[in-house]
Amino acid sequence: MKLPVKKIARISIVAAAYAALTMVLAPISYGNIQARLSEVLNILPFFFPEMTIALTVGCIIANTISMYGVIDVVFGSFATLLSCMIMAHLGKISREKLWIKAIACLQPVIFNAILVGITITLASASEGAFWIVFAVNALEIGIGEAAVMFCIGLPAMNYFPKTALFERMKNDE
Repeated sequence: MKLPVKKIARISIVAAAYAALTMVLAPISYGNIQARLSEVLNILPFFFPEMTIALTVGCIIANTISMYGVIDVVFGSFATLLSCMIMAHLGKISREKLWIKAIACLQPVIFNAILVGITITLASASEGAFWIVFAVNALEIGIGEAAVMFCIGLPAMNYFPKTALFERMKNDE
């Protein structure tokens, strides 16, 4: 896939923005209970599928300082990749229907709850308590992700297409 220079620049900017926002807000971005405000950028693949690359790279960079180490770089970034791929696909189906936007916002919640929940559990669970610790971790991660995606992300999905930035990005397609 050959990308124009403008798209490569845009992907780089979004990746850097995701990583920087996550790292600057580290106290709420890492740990069992997290609300990564940078996750609101996950709405971008719904409109611009190439942003999947940006968010995955941004997540890889941000997770390099995670207390959970390499396992978070792998599983956390994989959660972002999967959720963004599905969001991009849903955006191709319909960008107008609220229920499709809601399902799109649910993807980061599901994938992060499961994969980041597993990451934290593997890094901290004692023998025999895996499933209980996983359930608690997945719930905590899911609640934080849902708060970001439904309180900020879903309204942003309705507002963003009305902006000049969106029009500029769309016209560069």
